[in-house]
Order: sequence, then structure tokens, then C-alpha cells
Amino acid sequence: MFYQNTAFVIEDIFRIKRKADIRYTKRRDFCGLAFRISGSSVFVQENKSEVYAGEGSITFIPKGVDFETRSEDEEIVILHLAVYEPNDDTITSFIPGDRKIFADLFCNAEKEWQERKTGYKNRCASILYTIFENIEKNTEYTLDRTEELIKNGVDYMRRHFDECGLTVKTLAEQCSISEVYFRKIYKVKYGESPLKTLNRLRIERACGLLKSGYFNVTQTSLTSGFEDVKYFSTIFKKYMGVSPSEYKTKNEL
Repeated sequence: MFYQNTAFVIEDIFRIKRKADIRYTKRRDFCGLAFRISGSSVFVQENKSEVYAGEGSITFIPKGVDFETRSEDEEIVILHLAVYEPNDDTITSFIPGDRKIFADLFCNAEKEWQERKTGYKNRCASILYTIFENIEKNTEYTLDRTEELIKNGVDYMRRHFDECGLTVKTLAEQCSISEVYFRKIYKVKYGESPLKTLNRLRIERACGLLKSGYFNVTQTSLTSGFEDVKYFSTIFKKYMGVSPSEYKTKNEL
């Protein structure tokens, strides 16, 4: 989870109502933690991955990310948080099992912050960590109910990850649910997006192929599931820190 092994300090708390719109947000030096009282939004990051946040959802936006937001009429309570440890760069959203608990916690935090009575920052910090505690409890509950929904897609990915053309949409179709819903459940369950897992599995496969000495970079790209060699090279360097050619030269058996 995003809050584990990380220290947060509340910088501000807002209650926001806004009409449907599309807006672009450039990377900020703080994180956002929001509870959606009503309405919905879709967050689109630079890698084109989409995260849906519906009514009753909790959304975490890391610092330092650019994203587009496509919102329906919505009302949210959002905490702006300074963070003093590295955090993931992926927007996360999920609907907890007991929404009322979180509605009360977020609204109480916002009320305390706006009233600014003596000791309000400490009271809000206490509420923040109570939110984290309940996220952990409710995440476990949510996974128990939803894990079965994505099982077919997860199993399919593990068997077919090295096939070119396999997409997250294909995995969602194995479960007879929407791609947005599949992504949301998967993120809660595994702590990363399904695309990130798919790329990681493919890169692990590619490393073995390059080490073997039997495959050049183009062959490795196709055999590990990447149709586009340029994209393969970009993803490989992101994960391994070197290009496929450099890795092959250094590690070939």
C-alpha cells in the first residue's frame, strides 16, 4: 500500500464541489488523498493508463506525476500531503467495504482543519493514520469479495504473458468485466497495475532469452511478447537500467 514505510504530513485539507470538466494537472510536490462523496473521475497518466474513481472511492495521487482528469459532477474531500520517502508514481483508487467510516473520517478531518482550533493539526494527523488503519482493514475485506472476479484474467496472464497482442482488455474479457473495473480490482489486490505486472513478466522472460545467447534483441522482443522493438527497448531500460544490447553483452552465457 502507498502509505507503508512512508511518512506523511498534512499540508492542507479541502472540500471541493465541481462541475463536469476535463483538466490537466502538472506534477506537484505533494500527494493527494481524496474521498469521493459523490460523482466520479477518470485519471489518465502519461503512459495512457486509466484509473476510475467512483462515488465512495478513495484515491491516492502521488507527487511528481502529470495526469489528465475527466470528471463528472463531483464532491470530494482531499488531503494534500507532504511525503518524505519515495513513493510509487501510479495513481491508485479503490472502493472500501465500509464507505461510511471513511466519509466520516475525511469529513471530520476537513471540519477540524477549517475550524483551526488549538491542536487541530495533531487531531488531523491522528485522523489520517486512522484512515490508513481502516484502509488496511477494508482492503482485506474488499479483496476477499473481489479476488474471484479477476482470477481468470490473472491466470490467463500468467499462461500467455509472452504472446504478442495480449492486452489488459483481453484479461478483463476473460473475467467478463470492464477493463476499468479489472484494473481497479487488480491494483488493490497486487499493489501495481496489470500492465506493470505484464511488462515485468515479459522483461524477466527477455532477460533469460538474452542471457541464453540464442536470441538477438529483435527475436527476444517478439518471443517475450513485445511486437514493437523500440517500445521493448524503452521498457527494458526502464526496468533493468541498461539497453537490451548492453544487457546481452554483459550477461550472455
